[in-house]
Amino acid sequence: AVVCQKLYRYMRMVLSEEVPARADWDDLAVRLSAGFLFDAAEVLEKGEKEAVPALIRHWSGVFPEYSYTYDSEAIKKRFVQVRVRRGL
Repeated sequence: AVVCQKLYRYMRMVLSEEVPARADWDDLAVRLSAGFLFDAAEVLEKGEKEAVPALIRHWSGVFPEYSYTYDSEAIKKRFVQVRVRRGL
């Protein structure tokens, strides 16, 4: 937890965003735990079409103030474009 907090604070500092008070981190840590400690094995076995909506519902329940989308093809396309531009 300490390493995660330090990484979070570093990323906030790099982005020039105000680093939250300890109480804010404690709340965030609880919410992140709830987000990541989700047994998605069963839905992941069914494939991406089943897993993505289930994970979006889950994360939306943990952080309702954010909207989530996932398009693996768009991610792959951006990855290939970056590799081509860099000549890799």
